[in-house]
Amino acid sequence: MREELRCALDGSELLGLDPRLYIEDIEEQIRTDVRTAGRALGGKVLCGPVARESLTVTLRFLIKEKDRAERARILARVNGWAKRGWLTVSTRPWQRLYVVCTQPADGASLRWSEPARLVWTAADWPYWMGTAPYTVAVSGESDAAWLCPEGTGDYYAEAELVNRSGDVIDEISFFYGGGEKMAFSGLGLRDGAAFRLFYDERHLLRAEADGVPALHCLSADSQDEIRLPPGRNSVIYYADGPCSGKICARGIFE
Repeated sequence: MREELRCALDGSELLGLDPRLYIEDIEEQIRTDVRTAGRALGGKVLCGPVARESLTVTLRFLIKEKDRAERARILARVNGWAKRGWLTVSTRPWQRLYVVCTQPADGASLRWSEPARLVWTAADWPYWMGTAPYTVAVSGESDAAWLCPEGTGDYYAEAELVNRSGDVIDEISFFYGGGEKMAFSGLGLRDGAAFRLFYDERHLLRAEADGVPALHCLSADSQDEIRLPPGRNSVIYYADGPCSGKICARGIFE
């Protein structure tokens, strides 16, 4: 019996669009930037690390309908669904990838016995990550979180801290096991409001204080991005007033 493959964008299943859809295969392809220089006596030498440029996911599917007009309507529905979003597939359970459709399914799929093909590309952040973050609850003016998400690549910590001081909090700092730090000042975080440090779908660092962008409050001697190696790592926060909340991280998968 053949495995039933599944695929969803932002939780919306492809197979839920029409019962006549059937997924044939899901393929992945990694594109890397490999820079080399020639050697005097022949051969080449690598110049710097090999960088991952993009990750593409190709979906091959059948439309089990012989009527050409009806097939065209189903195909249009699939292309409308496939634009962009968080991709999840049954071949990578508990993982997700933010993608943009770079090749919609074309008219060749009007041959009912031949599969159509969709291609998504992840370029901003070409790595799969865990769908659920590894989360540690924290509280007080200072607390430590030991993070250990499942994964194979370096990962990134995120935080959400709610002001419980009864007064305004201006300073929040994060210190990491490798000696790095991110320190914020001038936040003006009112009592009951939340400070958030997170990465968006393009894997760009964001900071918000009570919903207002606060990345400009990051001190000049802070790191702009801190990568934590796979495994167990500590993150300690300090604030000029008691807080409660969480520090978390999603596993990164090569």
